[in-house]
Amino acid sequence: MLWPESDPEKTGALLYTTVYHVRSVLKLFKDHFALKKQDDGYILLTEHVLIDTVKWEKAIKRLLPLSASNLGECIHKMKLFEQPYLERSGYDWAEHEQYRLELLWTKTAIQIASQLWKEEQYTEAEGWFIRLSQRAPYHEETYHFWMQMCRETGQEKKEQTIHRLWQKTMEEEYGMLVGRSFAAEKDQ
Repeated sequence: MLWPESDPEKTGALLYTTVYHVRSVLKLFKDHFALKKQDDGYILLTEHVLIDTVKWEKAIKRLLPLSASNLGECIHKMKLFEQPYLERSGYDWAEHEQYRLELLWTKTAIQIASQLWKEEQYTEAEGWFIRLSQRAPYHEETYHFWMQMCRETGQEKKEQTIHRLWQKTMEEEYGMLVGRSFAAEKDQ
């Protein structure tokens, strides 16, 4: 996983050398970090360390389900996580965590947009729908709520534009055609 192009017989030596060097550096921070062998790998133990994604996740989960009373605080916390976790890292080992945190961000952003919509703050709600369509372009629920908001506020042309955007996104990514019926099916 760390050296996929390397000769498998040499990766063991590379791993032990790397672990030795990492442990040497961690000695400088011995009150905060320790690298321990566990089963078939290693685990980094932390003490008195704040990890931003853990802190963000706890704050968001504490605020859910979203309500009018905690909307402002939730928006503030969401702005702390503007970019996806390790977005351009390419680390295979980070994919599960990237997906999990993005799913939490997406679900929370939909709740924010929906709450803003309920409070008739349509411009702010639409800002969140736009962010969602850019960051999670294949998330059907985003388009559904966004089109429903447009329909209920009499913005038929904007609803059609959003539907075309959804169609284009699905066709380009999955080769699927999305008909007009998907919005109607959601309302039933």
